[in-house]
Amino acid sequence: MGFRKAAASRFRGYELTVRGNGAWQIVANGLAAVTLASGSVAAARTYTLSLTTRDTTISAQIDGVHVATVSSRAYRYGPAGLGSLGYYPVRYLGFTVR
Repeated sequence: MGFRKAAASRFRGYELTVRGNGAWQIVANGLAAVTLASGSVAAARTYTLSLTTRDTTISAQIDGVHVATVSSRAYRYGPAGLGSLGYYPVRYLGFTVR
């Protein structure tokens, strides 16, 4: 399943995306995006996301459920951020960077 490219997705770093139908993916963005993991969860109007990196290990949780752990050496440091594509009402509650 492919995800549409958008300006917000052209940064260089790791990205966890989830669609309203529950399809999710972890991508290492750069000159060429590389999908590290993908799958699906139950469709919902809202999701709680967690993307954790430590050394080369990247772990993702959706709604408190662990969905993937992958390894990548593409990025060792950088800023954290949030984004939303389209004209959707979005609320970011409890955004934490540690």
